[in-house]
Amino acid sequence: MPSSLNQIKFISFKCLEGFIALFLKPLSYIFPRDPKQIAIGAWSGRNFSDNAKYFALYLLEHTDYKLTWIGKPYVEQLLPKHPNLTFARFGSIKATWHVLRAKFWFYTHLPFGDLTELPVLGRGKSISLWHGIPIKRLGGSCSDYRTPNESLARKIWGLLMRIPPPHFSTSNDEMTTAMISGYPDQYRRVNALPYGSPRIDYLINNQSNTALLSNLKNQYAKLLGFSTAKRIVLYLPTFRHSSSNKCFSSLPPEDLRNLSSILDQYNAILIEKLHPSVIANQSKTANTNQIVTITAEQSKKVDVQHLLLIADVLICDYSSVYLDFAVLKRPIIHYAYDLESYTSADSGLLYNLKDIAGGTIVSNLDGLITELNTTLRSGTFNPKPQMKSLLRYENGNACDRLLNFICAPR
Repeated sequence: MPSSLNQIKFISFKCLEGFIALFLKPLSYIFPRDPKQIAIGAWSGRNFSDNAKYFALYLLEHTDYKLTWIGKPYVEQLLPKHPNLTFARFGSIKATWHVLRAKFWFYTHLPFGDLTELPVLGRGKSISLWHGIPIKRLGGSCSDYRTPNESLARKIWGLLMRIPPPHFSTSNDEMTTAMISGYPDQYRRVNALPYGSPRIDYLINNQSNTALLSNLKNQYAKLLGFSTAKRIVLYLPTFRHSSSNKCFSSLPPEDLRNLSSILDQYNAILIEKLHPSVIANQSKTANTNQIVTITAEQSKKVDVQHLLLIADVLICDYSSVYLDFAVLKRPIIHYAYDLESYTSADSGLLYNLKDIAGGTIVSNLDGLITELNTTLRSGTFNPKPQMKSLLRYENGNACDRLLNFICAPR
């Protein structure tokens, strides 16, 4: 009986939600929009981060736009105090109101995950800031993509939620093609904005800010429990559909000793942060004096751009985060232990990794330890020539260009 009652409640709620959506859809096209109001969010409301964060901070510093950041309740404490910044809980009446009032919407993934669950985006400007420069296949072009089998109700809801194709900021022309190929129903080439990424602006413009670098290192040393005298090796693996990420702090004892020995030799610590989509489900790990795995709770207070700015070496795989780090011209190692299976059975790559790598590619732990020893001793930034083309539009003024875009008369 309880399960039947819950099912009835669920169906009733969905019917009510559908009724409200039918009312809001036409309303969103006639509702008065405030040209100085912006609704903005990121990563399904899970954090104050990424391109959305850095564009928001830029707007607060340089303009009089009124911003509403939409997210989960705990995100509110991460926001700066500013008279032009308001917080609204995702899914709340307040958030719906502010999205209805806003002339512009900025987000990292999709407006219906980052900003709202209701069709209130009529007659405004939708701008996707995306969440990295893709080197992996996207959406429907992924090697492991399967066409979803949607119910009739789901198809109707999809039509109700559909909005005009958004504008989207890109870092290179190949990124434009990749996004259109992966999401053909969402993106159009005519809407591509070759402006670059606000989060890379942050790295370019602050890489020599010694006061900021010192403050950030102190902040993360306190949060993660390491000495500020340590050199930082940062490990940022990408998301995998078909296999689990390797976690260094969970290595077998002998492998852990070998890796820890190299780090200890060069007074370094390895900080590893799994992809946001998997970090909440990671098993508990035993940190050592040389290796720290960021927990799900700690990750709420972590900004990857901060970690990149204070890191001395980056270890990654196929995550495009290495392109962010590349603007700092510091050593990069690609730990590509599953390159063949990732290419054929997971998302797949848009390029041959050997052509666009930011540094040496290693395929196993022994190779990684050897390369890490070399890098910590005397390593330099040594990218492949084609890698630089992926940063074609990244020159530190993406925020300026985005502001000019929304200020331009229509």
